[in-house]
Amino acid sequence: MLVAGYVATAGLVRQLTALNVGPVCVTLLIYLAVGVIVARRQPRNPIGWILLVFVVLFMLASDSGYYAVYGYSRGHARLPLAAAAVLVEPSWIPALALIPLVILLFPDGRLTSRRWRLVLWIYAAHWGCGFAAIWIPTVIAVADHHVHLDSFGDVQGSGGQTGNALSAVEVLVVGAIVVIWLSFVAHQVLSWRRVAGERRQQQKWLASGARSPWSASPSAPSSAAGWRGTWPGSGLPPCPSASVSGS
Repeated sequence: MLVAGYVATAGLVRQLTALNVGPVCVTLLIYLAVGVIVARRQPRNPIGWILLVFVVLFMLASDSGYYAVYGYSRGHARLPLAAAAVLVEPSWIPALALIPLVILLFPDGRLTSRRWRLVLWIYAAHWGCGFAAIWIPTVIAVADHHVHLDSFGDVQGSGGQTGNALSAVEVLVVGAIVVIWLSFVAHQVLSWRRVAGERRQQQKWLASGARSPWSASPSAPSSAAGWRGTWPGSGLPPCPSASVSGS
């Protein structure tokens, strides 16, 4: 249903092209299929549920974003729930936060030591700050009835000292998150050296695929739209389908 809504809303804002919609739909359907398989065969493995929640949040963000653009940027400001769509659109942020957890938890969904719990709390705190830095200006824009959206439905920069402060926070948060992401990858690389057999092959496969987001996006995007506009089609981390093989 969410995928159908994505196609429909993309058509409303004249973004319904094979290059724009096709890769996103195919990739997310693969994630959805793998998530369902893992969740059914290994219900205690959080990887399957992470993938399912990611798909729902990302599609919800995409659907509401295009719907908001249709309402505010296409001359339909009185469209029902247009303001709500603007507020829901940043749900792509927690969606983006979920996927790197697949790298850390691969393949059995368990943390290898207690220290990773602290890392996860720090990771969650940074994403919370990032979400606040984007969502607070969104709420202010909706409350003040000064909503100006980019092509994805993100509220454009608020400007002034507040806008500059929030931009600085975003840069710091993104930098910290990138460091934590790299620690997830490094953890898998070090684990790969200590294991053998099927587990070694699984981690080798994951490590090779996990490098794709970095090769596709060598530098951090300068805006929220940069994350959501380039990431889905240019370098999603691989789905952990191999984690099902042991069930």
